This record gives sequence, C-alpha cells and structure tokens, in this order.
Amino acid sequence: MKRLTEFFTATLLLGMISSQAYSHTTVVVEEVPSTQVIVVNEAPPAPIVEQVSPSPGNDYALVAGHWEWNGQWVWKRHAWVLKPYASAYWEPAHWHWSHHHHGYVWEDGHWK
Repeated sequence: MKRLTEFFTATLLLGMISSQAYSHTTVVVEEVPSTQVIVVNEAPPAPIVEQVSPSPGNDYALVAGHWEWNGQWVWKRHAWVLKPYASAYWEPAHWHWSHHHHGYVWEDGHWK
C-alpha cells in the first residue's frame, strides 16, 4: 500500500511540474450563438487593456476580451479561435444602447 501511495504522489507531482511548463493560450474551437437577449441598465466599464498571447497559427482569429454580465460585470479574457474558413474574419461582440429595451443590449460576435 505504501508503494502505491508513493506512486500516486510521484505521478501527481510530475503532473503538476509538467503542467507548469505549458503556456496558457486559450483556444476556442466552436462557439454556440446565444438566442437569449441580455439587457443591462448600466453601461459596461471601460475595456481592460490586455497583453495578447501569441497566435497559435495563421488559421486563428483573435476574439478580443470583453465585459459579460452575470448579475455583475465580469471580464472575459481574449481568446484565439479557429477560423471556419481561410478568409473568415471575426465581427466582434459588443454592448450597445437600445431605446427599445431601455438598456444596454449584448450583440454576439460572429464570423463574416
């Protein structure tokens, strides 16, 4: 039993050490568009200036960081997203004022 415990401890430590060697580039392969209309009565804060991680390759587009609402403003970091085809470009998501909804409405980003 002691050898089994030593084996699991060594495996766990090796996994922790090796995981620290990898960079933290976020890649999203596919996003599902939202059909829910999100309306917030207060304007989002100013965007946070991020240091952009290196691109994983020419087949990826940068999706900029932005504010999301989940009862409070939460910053979602930028991500590199695999393009659906070579000439595709990402139309960024954004918040805009809507007189119809009397608040700021979220518009999802999409490929063009």
